[in-house]
Amino acid sequence: MARDLQQLEGVLISDIYAALLGHGDWQTFVDRITEILPNGKATLFYHDYTAGSGALSINSGFGRDIATAYSQYYAAKNPWMPKALTRPLGLGVRAEQMLPREDLLRTEFYADYLRPQGVCSAVGVTIFRDKSCNFMLSVLCGPAEDDEAHAAADLLTRLAPHLRQAFTYYRSGLASVTRTPTMANTATEALGVAFLAVGLDRQILSANAVARELLSSGELFRQDNKGRLTARDANFREALDGALEAAVRGEAHQKRTIAIERRERSGSPSRVTLVVPELQPFERYFAGPCVLVLIEKQQQRHLPTEETLRITFGLTPTEATLAVALAKGSSLREVADQLRMSRETARTHLKNIFAKMDIHRQAELVAKIYELGEA
Repeated sequence: MARDLQQLEGVLISDIYAALLGHGDWQTFVDRITEILPNGKATLFYHDYTAGSGALSINSGFGRDIATAYSQYYAAKNPWMPKALTRPLGLGVRAEQMLPREDLLRTEFYADYLRPQGVCSAVGVTIFRDKSCNFMLSVLCGPAEDDEAHAAADLLTRLAPHLRQAFTYYRSGLASVTRTPTMANTATEALGVAFLAVGLDRQILSANAVARELLSSGELFRQDNKGRLTARDANFREALDGALEAAVRGEAHQKRTIAIERRERSGSPSRVTLVVPELQPFERYFAGPCVLVLIEKQQQRHLPTEETLRITFGLTPTEATLAVALAKGSSLREVADQLRMSRETARTHLKNIFAKMDIHRQAELVAKIYELGEA
């Protein structure tokens, strides 16, 4: 067995670098590594211990329904994960080092998820750790001899430095992946559009020249000393966090395209569009989820007066004041504070405004108010 693994090790390392250079794919690597244990199933997967979530990002031997069941339910039940949070990076281990076998057999995870697949053990290695989120390689199997399992765990230890190179490669921006497209940067610069790619915790991953100039001005956005995108506009912050959550869940880009109107100090409005790009599984696993942010300066637009809103839509003076403040970019919380009312009262006024203007969302409110101002 040791001699077979030694021969296989060289092939697996070749698979890793072939995938990095675009001459192969990560599915080939995952398919091949199932051979290190009898009846093996393999996965490059992640687990966020704080959120209690995870997914079998790239896998072999798992049906689609089984992989989906893991991400939707069993990730939170995986009894090996608490120990995975603290085990050393790059150290291949057996499942029994994470949890005694007799304890595993008493879990729902074993009874309802592993046993129906004929799985009772595994070897694994943590490749990369980002706060409470672990990125791992695991090979699951049925009963295996001790020497087979030890040899397989040792092999994962030797493969780990090569796999860690993949995270360095993708997260440093060396790879030409969807999240930092050079052509997109060039095209948006030519159009005068600011373009940023933003990752978890609002980390700025990429920015074109227009975006860098905008960040330096601090008018709409800025980059803090930890490299994170910050903004004064509460609506934008809420929308960005929502888009990042969608990216983590792997939702398709067309589901999370958001447009926000925001007025700069100069009075020139900007349209901010947030897009969750559709990434390949290997991009999402190694590079992490991201959101593309495009900021376009619009032509000067004019707000109608509060009196015009009262006459046109039958708004009360308070409702008109609230509507104009929202159109200028204030959040509902900020307007409530300005008008010295409770947030619940502000929400009630907003519902009344929606009913009178025959709209259903705040974005529609902003658009309709500016449309009236241009009339």
